[in-house]
Amino acid sequence: MADSVEPRAVTVALQKGGVGKTTVAINVAERLDARGHDVLLVDLDQQGNATEGVGLEEYYEADANLGDVWDADSDVEIHDLIRHTEWMDVIPSHRDLDEVENQLRTSAYGVTRVRNYIIDPLLGDEYDYIIIDSPPSIGPLSDSALVGTEHVLVPLKMREASISGFQRMVEQQLQPLRNEGGIDVHVLALVPNILEGDGEEKRIIRDIEDSPWADRLPKFARSEQFDESPGPGLRKRVAFGRAYREGKPLAAYDPENDQLPRLDELADIVERGDVDA
Repeated sequence: MADSVEPRAVTVALQKGGVGKTTVAINVAERLDARGHDVLLVDLDQQGNATEGVGLEEYYEADANLGDVWDADSDVEIHDLIRHTEWMDVIPSHRDLDEVENQLRTSAYGVTRVRNYIIDPLLGDEYDYIIIDSPPSIGPLSDSALVGTEHVLVPLKMREASISGFQRMVEQQLQPLRNEGGIDVHVLALVPNILEGDGEEKRIIRDIEDSPWADRLPKFARSEQFDESPGPGLRKRVAFGRAYREGKPLAAYDPENDQLPRLDELADIVERGDVDA
């Protein structure tokens, strides 16, 4: 573990697909690792995109998965699932995670599984940061991730469907967790993602700045960046897709990419625990 680090676990989540959630999870994890931190990336999305995006797709059909770790009759332990890459350690997704999630629905303690079996045993002792790629839907796995980490990064496309997904997440997930379970999940940052430069993006960023969530926008995502090149947010870049297809983070594929400083700013936010600290 690195010196003078406050260990932190973070879920990357939005209850809407297609917002670049996995891209943010992989690349923030890599940027933290590049700073000398010990980092674990956990792929809880049943689709396994983060697993494929770091070149570990062969483990999607491995013999053991998280369901075995959570089974009291199994001798599989969490360390049995951890795989090593040159960028970070990874707990891959698995084809049976849908079945695992269904089992959590009937468990009185399903919502605490990520905390009890991943975060508490590993954070601080073995890893400085744990980054979880959450399923793009409300359910036991995403609830368990948020309860376990108590911090969330929220990628957003600057479209109404994405904003509606965030509103649903707040109303149907974050508020009930706080009101009914006493878990106040801290939104570290809203991350405008896959921006191309159009009027709708400009309008929505300004709407966020006029909302109670204005202080959750990173500096690189604010409307003042419209006067700068390349503009606000994480921009749409072909290199993101090409890096994914090669099973590596952006920095490993294109170390001069102009979006890396923005990913570094997100890593700063994870380290600080806030947008401005």
